[in-house]
Amino acid sequence: MASLYAHGKHFISRLTWLSPLMGGVFPTAKYLFRARGKPMENARLAYNDAELEFRNCDSTAVKEVLVDEEYNFLSAFLQSCSEPVIVDVGAHIGTFSLWAYFQNPKVRMLMVEANPESYKILVRNIGKTFSKGQYEILNKAAWRNTDTLTFSTTGDSMGNKVSPDGDIEVRGITFAEIVKRATQNSTSIDLMKIDIEGAEEAFFETADLELGKVKRLVIELHPKSCDTTTVRKKLQQRYKNIQEIPGRVDSKPVLYCTDDF
Repeated sequence: MASLYAHGKHFISRLTWLSPLMGGVFPTAKYLFRARGKPMENARLAYNDAELEFRNCDSTAVKEVLVDEEYNFLSAFLQSCSEPVIVDVGAHIGTFSLWAYFQNPKVRMLMVEANPESYKILVRNIGKTFSKGQYEILNKAAWRNTDTLTFSTTGDSMGNKVSPDGDIEVRGITFAEIVKRATQNSTSIDLMKIDIEGAEEAFFETADLELGKVKRLVIELHPKSCDTTTVRKKLQQRYKNIQEIPGRVDSKPVLYCTDDF
């Protein structure tokens, strides 16, 4: 009985927040019933003027970024920029990138996503809204070098990560290389957002010389998967102000690093 109640409560919760994005209660309920037990079941929703493709396993990302607006603390900054250069490392299916676009449609973005299936959806989602020449998308994994890595795609899509037990292979890309690509037509990066499921320590091994080109940085840390103390120390050497974003439902800390006070 308790299990049935929990399933019912979860269904109602998803129905409530998804319905405004999927055109009402009936089409949303129809999708949720069809998607039960099918993590890869696709659907589409409307976010502002954009159509977003997502899978059942992407629901958490949709809710956190587009419904709960967990990155809303960046809104005023993005709106104040003329043509912000943004790097989205761990871009997933594009929820953050689309959110950023609607804060400032003049953004220029580099997106990096390791999971090939998420990458395909990301390409389709971004291509429907962004203008040609406004963005670049790479199917690579943030890492300490450019070796071929094994990457796990099991479980919730937001938890996919570099793992020795991974089920696919993907090439790595370093912090230095990402900064180099993002600054081909500019001197600096206005904002870098990082969510790479425990690869933070490895990724920051090549960040020393290039962090100076990143004006603001937002990173989700994964204490169970890497040495976050090392990452924090490296960020403290570069940024004057590091805030931990309060009020998150998820227990993993998100740091906002700037030179502002």
